Amino acid sequence: MALLVVLLLAAVLIPFVSEFVFQTDVESRTALNVKEQLAIDNAIEGQYQIVVARIEYDAIGNEYDSYNDPWNADELLDREEPGISVRLRTRVADEQGKLPLRKLAEGSTEEQAIWKARLIELLKRFRRDTRFDASGLAEELADEMVRFFKGENRGQVPKPSTVNGSPVLTLDDLHFASEQFARHKLLEDVREEGDIGYGLWRYVTIYGTGRVNLNTADQVVLESIFLKDPTIAERIIERRDGAAEDGEVDPDTGETPGNPFTDVNQINEIEGVNQQVLRANNVVLARDFDVKSNFFSMRISGSTENTRREELYVMERVPGTDPNGPVEGVRHLLCQERTDRVEESAEDVDE
Repeated sequence: MALLVVLLLAAVLIPFVSEFVFQTDVESRTALNVKEQLAIDNAIEGQYQIVVARIEYDAIGNEYDSYNDPWNADELLDREEPGISVRLRTRVADEQGKLPLRKLAEGSTEEQAIWKARLIELLKRFRRDTRFDASGLAEELADEMVRFFKGENRGQVPKPSTVNGSPVLTLDDLHFASEQFARHKLLEDVREEGDIGYGLWRYVTIYGTGRVNLNTADQVVLESIFLKDPTIAERIIERRDGAAEDGEVDPDTGETPGNPFTDVNQINEIEGVNQQVLRANNVVLARDFDVKSNFFSMRISGSTENTRREELYVMERVPGTDPNGPVEGVRHLLCQERTDRVEESAEDVDE
């Protein structure tokens, strides 16, 4: 009789105990995940403040910005937060090193046409020689983007109220301009069987003054501006990099290596560049170029052994009255969680 009672109790208790153990394990893992997410969030926010402080301080040193500046130092961009085992990777981008989409709807009709032609050239080039080449869509996309920025094909999408009057809040809004952006994943990086197609987020921007920083512009951006003489782009990059040592910054002096442009007119020192060439490419140096920037974006990823999170920040460095003095402050323009991955080739990692 006693054995029968034990067997009956076991039959009742075993499922209960199993469920209890399972539930305890789930709650334990959930608690650990919440703990790590909080640690990652705090680490990412702290990293953002550190980089912002570097960018603010850098304004005191000189009147130009390049990727060899202290805010882009290797030891800052790839590090582990001590005590909480969070690995932080940061990618800082000068937004004024990209093609300014705001120019599609600003300035004279002639200027808008010039920037549209540059956009078409960029769309033809940015994924060239990859399986993700979208050059056949270039003119269609440019037409739709112009209409969207002018408010002509927004449909039910209201025009947002933004600090700089931009008709979009983020680049993701371009998905409303044309279904091709989502269909071909044009805005984000993509990878297939080892082949990488970089996203438009690397080359175009909705922020900035409308002038492109000669010291940070990607080769694709420069080729799109000098669309009749694209080889000038490579010579600009060779000139500005000069004796740069893989982006390293002197830890004692904080000096920027390389040979950055300190004045837009220095572009005339490059072989093959003269007033005739500039006119042929519809380039007006004071209108189209700059050597500094106050608009920066950061993609900061934090990861542990169990979880990962990535945030995109955009900030504006507000200059003070003294060009070589402290800045007035910082204006935070965007904080957005990202789920798309930043793809890197072997060459990117080596650099």
